[in-house]
Amino acid sequence: MSTAVAMQPHAANMPANPPRLRIGHVIAAVAVADGVVISAAVIAAIQLKFGLSLSAPEGVDSYTGLPFVDFGWLVPFWLCALAASDSYSRRQFARGTDEFRAVLKGTAWAAAAVTMTAYLLNYDMSRGFFALSFSLGSIALLLERMASRSLGLPRVRLTPDL
Repeated sequence: MSTAVAMQPHAANMPANPPRLRIGHVIAAVAVADGVVISAAVIAAIQLKFGLSLSAPEGVDSYTGLPFVDFGWLVPFWLCALAASDSYSRRQFARGTDEFRAVLKGTAWAAAAVTMTAYLLNYDMSRGFFALSFSLGSIALLLERMASRSLGLPRVRLTPDL
């Protein structure tokens, strides 16, 4: 006669945070970092194109008189386009070139959305500012994603969680 002992996993052997939660936290942190990088790119483009001034640039229509507010609407457009291009999805995140392709695709969608919105609103946007902000921002986003990988991003598993 044998006695069956039910084997219960010991709490010390279980990870504190399952890998799925860690990836979610890393994706959220990268999304916040993307917002900071895009904001810095827009501010740098304003400073490079229009100079170091807190007043509205000459020759450009201004709604509020503050260039950071008048041109700052690019940031939410860009972040929404990155989200729409699956830059923050678990299946694209940390997957080699697919992640970088999603970031570039989101940047192209953001440029298209900003162009159409500026045209439809008859908003006088400098083409130089537009080119500077999207070129600086796309390079900075790719460098930021590479840096987040080098800091030890957890790798996404190819098999689904069971």
